[in-house]
Amino acid sequence: MKISNRLCFPVVLIATMFLAGCSYSRIVTSWSDGDFQRGQIKKPMVVAIVQQNITRWRLEDEFVNNLRKMGVDAVQSYKTLPDLKGLTVDAVKAHLAETGSDGVLVTRLIDTKVETGYVDATTTSTAQFSSYYIGSSTTTYSPGYTYDYRVFKLESKLFAAKNEKLVWTAVTEAEEPPDSIDNALKEFSRIITDDLKNKKVF
Repeated sequence: MKISNRLCFPVVLIATMFLAGCSYSRIVTSWSDGDFQRGQIKKPMVVAIVQQNITRWRLEDEFVNNLRKMGVDAVQSYKTLPDLKGLTVDAVKAHLAETGSDGVLVTRLIDTKVETGYVDATTTSTAQFSSYYIGSSTTTYSPGYTYDYRVFKLESKLFAAKNEKLVWTAVTEAEEPPDSIDNALKEFSRIITDDLKNKKVF
């Protein structure tokens, strides 16, 4: 069935990315169906394909909060689908009907790669004072160094429940080093919902 291929159940491990944290996120590509009439989806169900429950809850909450600020009556999937493992297409459809949802917004991890960064060398001078003279200083030199960090590629898709039609999709890259899991979730959900708003999907 079309939805099963697109949702890619069973669960994909995406939590590693959020638990590590992200200092930078950006939209790589984005597409929307130009023939789709704006406003047809009024109550999407948000599904974050995440193994760790606490991360899934936070991400879905952030999406729902941002969508509701746009006037979209979104709902979290975890409230009626506490476990995504082994979830079938029929079960998804049943829960969409149960919640009155007319669409589903799915996010999953599709790739991870390692990049190398470089921190420049620095020289710092610190002034000193003594009872004998003024104006002496100590110079400290810190050599430059390289470090590895991961780049996570995520895919988000919005489907209309009525005909399982894909109406919007975006690929996002998020980088570490870690900052704050809450900040990472807020940033990621913000850029996704901003793109949905800019594409005038809702």
